[in-house]
Parts: sequence; structure tokens; C-alpha cells
Amino acid sequence: MFIVKKDHQFLWPVEIFMPLDNGKVECQKFNVKFKILSKEQQNNVLGATHVDDVKILRDVVVGWDDSIKSEDGRNLEFNAENMEDLIHIPYVRIGIFKAYFKAISGDQARIKN
Repeated sequence: MFIVKKDHQFLWPVEIFMPLDNGKVECQKFNVKFKILSKEQQNNVLGATHVDDVKILRDVVVGWDDSIKSEDGRNLEFNAENMEDLIHIPYVRIGIFKAYFKAISGDQARIKN
């Protein structure tokens, strides 16, 4: 059964590739809670001559789970300050951005079939 939700939110896996020394990268995984943009918001994003990925992420990211930790190993609380810190790290921003559009595009369903 398909249920239409006015405020559709979902937890989705994100992969980031963190640069290390000597040209290596490490794949890190965490889950982000997204909300679906309205049609008008989508049109504004897709019709823009310049896509502001930071603004989009501010609009669509509404939380994350306990898989994001602070430097001291504690769960990183979801709030505006931590969100800004996170999305201003280029490889993190790119990973979250890709995950959101992969989720809403339906590509995951097509891959599994």
C-alpha cells in the first residue's frame, strides 16, 4: 500500500570518501534524515543557473543518526551549528548531496531490479 505523506522524511545511507595521506581515501558511512522538497522548491533548484548545494542541503537535511561522532567519540547532535560545520567540508557535502538525489531519483530501485 502506498501512503501519501505531506511531510515525507526518510533516513538514507550516505557514503563519503575522506582523503588520507599518500593519495588514499577512506570510505565512511553514516545515515542522514532527509525531507522531500516540494515541486516548487524542486523547480527552483533544477531551474537555477547556479545550483547552491549548501542551500539545498540546509533545506533537505533534517537530522542524522548516531553514526556521526564528534572528535571525542560522542554522538554529534543534529543542530544548525553542527550542520554548517559538516556541509562546509567539501567531500562530506558532495556525499550528502549525491545521496539525496540518488534517493529521490528512484535509481536504487532500478539497480535492485
